[in-house]
Amino acid sequence: VGTRVRLRVHVGGPAGDLDVVARVVRVEHDPLAARPYRTALSFPELTGEAETRLVRFLFERQRALRREATDQG
Repeated sequence: VGTRVRLRVHVGGPAGDLDVVARVVRVEHDPLAARPYRTALSFPELTGEAETRLVRFLFERQRALRREATDQG
């Protein structure tokens, strides 16, 4: 927690990649989960354009994961 990390987010399509700096605000560990680590990040240095691209990507990814869960359930 508190560590700064540099990420390259593959937002896909014509938008390309997004290079961002984030700060770790929380780490959760569940050794029995399919993905045992969950990390919460803040993005204190995002420009308006980068924020729009990242939010759009995250919502699309969330929708895709929900569709997958619905199809499997």
